Amino acid sequence: MKHKLQSLIDIPMGSMFESISKTKNKARPKAKSMRMDIVSEANNRDHWTVKRKRRILHDCIIRKYWWVKNPKIKFPCIVILSRVAMRKLDNDNLQTALKGIRDTVADLLLPGLPRGRADGDPRILWEYGQIRGAKGLRIEIYTKPQEQNIDNFKIEEEK
Repeated sequence: MKHKLQSLIDIPMGSMFESISKTKNKARPKAKSMRMDIVSEANNRDHWTVKRKRRILHDCIIRKYWWVKNPKIKFPCIVILSRVAMRKLDNDNLQTALKGIRDTVADLLLPGLPRGRADGDPRILWEYGQIRGAKGLRIEIYTKPQEQNIDNFKIEEEK
C-alpha cells in the first residue's frame, strides 16, 4: 500500500514568530526568534510555569506554520511527528516530549473539541520518529487507505 503525502511542515529550531507592535496607531510586524526545543517532560524537573510557557510557545509556533501552509486534510490520515535533534530519546520519552504537539496538531485537524480530546479520534493514526540534525520538528500527514496494513506501508511523496 502506498500512502500519498498530504502535508509536510518543517519547523526549524530558530523559528521566526511575528508579533504586532503598535506605535502611534500604526501596526508594525516585528520578528522574534523563538526556540523550538523539544525536551522530554518525563525526565525534566523544570518548574510547572516553565513547562507551561514551553508548551504555549510550541503551540503558537505550530499554529503559525499551520496557518501559513493551510493544509487541506482528508480523513482517515496518518500523522508522523518527528523530533529533529542531535541526540535521540527512547520511545516513552519521545511520546511524552511530543504529547503537547500531538494535542495541538489534533486540535488543528479537528477543531471544536476540548484540548486533549481530539487526538483520540480513530480516523487519525499517530506515529513518532526521530531525525538526527539541527533541532526542530517535522510534521508529516499522509492519507490512509480504508484497508490498511500498518506493517507494509510505503510512503510516496507528492510532486
